Amino acid sequence: MSEDGRLYGSATVNDQCYFLEKLEENHYNTYKSQNYQYKNWYVGLKKNGKSKMGSRTNIGQKRTRKQLRI
Repeated sequence: MSEDGRLYGSATVNDQCYFLEKLEENHYNTYKSQNYQYKNWYVGLKKNGKSKMGSRTNIGQKRTRKQLRI
């Protein structure tokens, strides 16, 4: 996640490529930018599948929850 909150793909690993994973009580996983954790930016997806800006996400939004299949 970039410093303005955009998700992007990178050919090399850097500090902006790390996320904190949290298992919520409702059995969903949320992913928060490790580099910008003080800003509470989460990975979120819109209805059309595109990523949301980190600055437009918060922990309570449905679009920030991910359910992993095993």
